[in-house]
Amino acid sequence: MYGKCARVTDALMVFDGISAKNVFSWTMMMAAYSQNGHYREALELFTRMQWEGTRPDKVVFVIALDACAASGELDHGRQIHSSVVGSGLTSNIIISNSLVNMYGKCQDVPCAEKVFDGMLLRDVVSWTAMLAVYAQNGCWSQALECLSRMDAEGVKPNQVTFVTIVDVCAKLRLLDLGRKIHHRIINEGLEPDGILGNALVHMYGSCGSFDDMKSVFSRMGQSSVLLWTTMIAGCSQNGQYEEGLLVFRKMDLEGVKANEVTYMSMVEVCRNLDAVKEGEMIDARILESPFCSSTLLATSLISLYGQCGILDRAKGLLEHMYQRDVVAWNAMVTACAQNGDNWEAIHLLRRMDMEGFGANKVTYLSVLEACANLEALSQGREIHARVLLCGLLQREVAVGNSVITMYGKCGQTEAAMSVFEAMPRKDDVSWNAVINASVGNSKFQDALELFHGMELEGLRSNEFTLLSLLEACGGLEDLKLARQIHARAAAGGFGGNSTAVGNSVVNMYARCGSLLDAKKAFDSLEEKGLVAWSIILAAYAQSKDGPGRRAFKFFQEMEAEGIKPGEVTFVSALDACAAMATLEHGRSMHRRAAASGFVETSLVLGNTIINMYGKCGSPSDAKLVFDQMPEKCLISWNSLIVAYAHNGHALEALSSLQEMLLQGFDPDSGTSVSILYGLSHAGLLERGVEHFRSSIQDHGLEPSSGQLKCLVDLLARKGFLDAAEELILASPACQADTIAWMTLLAACKSYGDPQRGIRCAERVFELEPQHSGSFVVLANLYASVGRWSDASRIRKMMERMSVKKEPGCSWIELSGSVHEFISGESKHPKIREICEDLEKLTLRMREAGYVPDTTNVVHDVEEGDKEEILSRHSERLAIVFGLMSTRPGETIRVVKNLRVCSDCHAATKIISSVVGREIVVRDSSRFHHFKHGQCSCGDFW
Repeated sequence: MYGKCARVTDALMVFDGISAKNVFSWTMMMAAYSQNGHYREALELFTRMQWEGTRPDKVVFVIALDACAASGELDHGRQIHSSVVGSGLTSNIIISNSLVNMYGKCQDVPCAEKVFDGMLLRDVVSWTAMLAVYAQNGCWSQALECLSRMDAEGVKPNQVTFVTIVDVCAKLRLLDLGRKIHHRIINEGLEPDGILGNALVHMYGSCGSFDDMKSVFSRMGQSSVLLWTTMIAGCSQNGQYEEGLLVFRKMDLEGVKANEVTYMSMVEVCRNLDAVKEGEMIDARILESPFCSSTLLATSLISLYGQCGILDRAKGLLEHMYQRDVVAWNAMVTACAQNGDNWEAIHLLRRMDMEGFGANKVTYLSVLEACANLEALSQGREIHARVLLCGLLQREVAVGNSVITMYGKCGQTEAAMSVFEAMPRKDDVSWNAVINASVGNSKFQDALELFHGMELEGLRSNEFTLLSLLEACGGLEDLKLARQIHARAAAGGFGGNSTAVGNSVVNMYARCGSLLDAKKAFDSLEEKGLVAWSIILAAYAQSKDGPGRRAFKFFQEMEAEGIKPGEVTFVSALDACAAMATLEHGRSMHRRAAASGFVETSLVLGNTIINMYGKCGSPSDAKLVFDQMPEKCLISWNSLIVAYAHNGHALEALSSLQEMLLQGFDPDSGTSVSILYGLSHAGLLERGVEHFRSSIQDHGLEPSSGQLKCLVDLLARKGFLDAAEELILASPACQADTIAWMTLLAACKSYGDPQRGIRCAERVFELEPQHSGSFVVLANLYASVGRWSDASRIRKMMERMSVKKEPGCSWIELSGSVHEFISGESKHPKIREICEDLEKLTLRMREAGYVPDTTNVVHDVEEGDKEEILSRHSERLAIVFGLMSTRPGETIRVVKNLRVCSDCHAATKIISSVVGREIVVRDSSRFHHFKHGQCSCGDFW
């Protein structure tokens, strides 16, 4: 009685009070222990019984063997088996069945088989026990063979047999066999209810047959919480999470109370649905249930809230847990790392240490991820030391992989490589991690060499490997290699069925400068999503070859395909507008981005719009956007300063710098270069020198090559050629910079210093033998001082070295269309009308005092021919076409790929005066705002 009432202590007191114990007394006390989970005490009592001379009977042996099975006491079980043999009870079928069961539960399958095969008489319990031994120990084929033998011997399975074999079908996902067993159960006249029905529901759920699972469930008496819980778990297992919620609600309506496993299944359902509201409801229900202190449930809820990004609720659960274990801590650490609360993840590890919880593999993986996200090298090194000290780094490949990734994100490729080389075992993830670390730190050649090493190890590359290799090829800008890797990707089956690889191929070709290959790769994509369109649009927008107009067409095609532009798409489209200086297109894109809601929320997009207006020659619009931004960063201020500087508003750029400093932003090298650029083009030498001194002394900036080149430009423009040359020679960075020497060379032409110009040109030839600009400027320099033979010599040298001068090209946007003009061209459909209007305009210009500056023509031809050549420069053709095609008073905006020559600059000033128009020209150097016969550059460009 006491044993069945779980009063083991009282039962023992009664037992100890019995003066003459018989086998029945010992049996009842052993049963009391065993029934209440005190298996060790039951076995100790069995031993004591033998010592005191009481001979066990078959019931005692069965109880003792069941205690061994439950506690996994194999050695003790073998001793009892010996006692059975000594007692002559081996032929007893009940004891033999218990021996089979004991050996199976203790994972000794051969001994179980030996007992089973030695049985002279076997009943359905014997076969079921042996079948269970195989199933419990993962011997699936033997289990199925055992069922066949059982059938062959004519033993009819019972309900327990069917439960066991149905579980085998569930484990192996043998749906067809499971259905046959189900039909057999029906044919045998067994009602699939209770445990058997539950096993069938579980089997169909495990085999992915949701309809069969629902069918069995619907035909059963649904009063068992076990059945409802199995059904909910089956819904979750088959991705039918909404159905799982419905089953739980029906269970409530039926009045069936959930148990701990039910709640565990429901939390999993909510986690997969990201269903916060339903998860909170389950949380509240758990608090009101007997399982409110369950560590397992609290841990599951932490994972749910972590996945849904509600870290405060997750932290609250952890803090109020009745008993925390390492799994609960890990759930919280993982939640923090996955939600960007990386410092908290690291702090939680410290708390685990303080509270005596030993971190394990899962903990370290999450904390290493947090260190990688933060690029927290010091903390990452500490974790590296810990996993090395506890041996996890040597035992667990995943930990080594995470350490490699952490060092890669922290820019420590050598440390990543060192960890990789020291790993005793490496898998494909290890190789991918170290390759990715190299790519992420621009060690592209190292990444390719590692890839070859991976192949030599016999490991196959996967999608992650290819993504890194494609990135490496793009970084190296090696078109030949890029095509080889692309071919390998296609051969490996990744060409058409992987969206990520397909997008990366397009991006790689774009970075390698081959828009043709990029377009072919884009066209071959089976599925073109927003990412693919954004990549190809950015490729054309950022191309140095100037096909920005194609970017607009891609944008239109993308919308025609029903793809809604994203933030990155608008950034690329706006970059295209900036590259082409198409203000109306830019304004249109600005309006559309604002209508999409991105402008208010995206700092990157706001900065891009400021940059676009600056490069389209409208710094006032740039300032308006800047003022409306709810949040600003250093890039925002720099973008505004660049807009002012490049449009000739040097003083406004300086004023913005002062305001930026008052707002608490520290300037960087980019800020300083922009200010110096504006001052240089305004000819404000003293202001420029003062700013350079202030940037070093007041703001702690190291002199950069960009700043020094601006100083060279400042000095050279004001005619201080000696000082400019000395500055270049004093700076190793400038000495090795083509732009610095070209700046001085251009000034030599302006100030008529051919000897110094020759020195500059020679340095440019050394640095870039194919640099056409140096040849052209030197030839112009010789021509400007009448040294025609030298100018001719330079032209012939260009022909001999196959150096081609980039032709002058200008374009103008009118009514949403972009018109392009090449110097001296005759292909434009309205070229005849343009030339006629140009002749008329030239006469008016001459009347206003225009005298062609023919020193810009390097050919030794008649003056009239030189004037004709100058008049056909591309920007002049574009301006005349603009005047023809727009209303009086409307601003003309032209973009040129080269620097405006001095004659066109003077001509455009006069044109702005005689036609009464503002003309904005963006050349390769800056913006020129021509109005009333003056230019915003003050003739410094």
